[in-house]
Amino acid sequence: MFQVQVLPFVAIKSVHSFLRLARAIWWPGTVGCNLLWSSFFDDYIVFSPPALARSSELSAIALFKLLGWLFAEDGSRKCKPFDSICEALGVLFDLKDSCNFTCKVTNTASRIEVSLEIQRILAAGTISQVEAQKLRGRMQFAESQIFGRTGRRCISCLKDFACRGRSRVTPRDALFLKLFVSRGRFRCSMTHPL
Repeated sequence: MFQVQVLPFVAIKSVHSFLRLARAIWWPGTVGCNLLWSSFFDDYIVFSPPALARSSELSAIALFKLLGWLFAEDGSRKCKPFDSICEALGVLFDLKDSCNFTCKVTNTASRIEVSLEIQRILAAGTISQVEAQKLRGRMQFAESQIFGRTGRRCISCLKDFACRGRSRVTPRDALFLKLFVSRGRFRCSMTHPL
């Protein structure tokens, strides 16, 4: 009856409270500490001019410690030094050209791997049940960054492979997988004026 292999993050009841607390931390950081930062789930990205980077970092750290909020104080994955390129939840923000009011948003290498995996499956013409379940989960996560019906329809073509064990990729399946990849390419090259 329950066919999902991975529990969606928002399906856990306690997550609602967690997200409310994470958002509640954002507000005093913005109002009380004058931080220019975002809050996406539990990822906080702090924006700062180079001259104020250390002050912004210390303000955020002090706020987290004052509130008793556990966070990554070191490590290469979560606590990264200020730079013109930053990463959050599979997305890279390139602010090198921000003086010209341009921000470049691209997918990380792990997100681009989804497109490569789809291309490999299309070339082979078959997909195993385990591969379909894994790919479906990765596609759902990538699609959650955009939302919409098109991506959901593309992902649903993997249902028969993941749940019923079908392995041959039909032209209809290939069409939906190619459409998902083409949507990913659009996201990979997006440039947004600030």
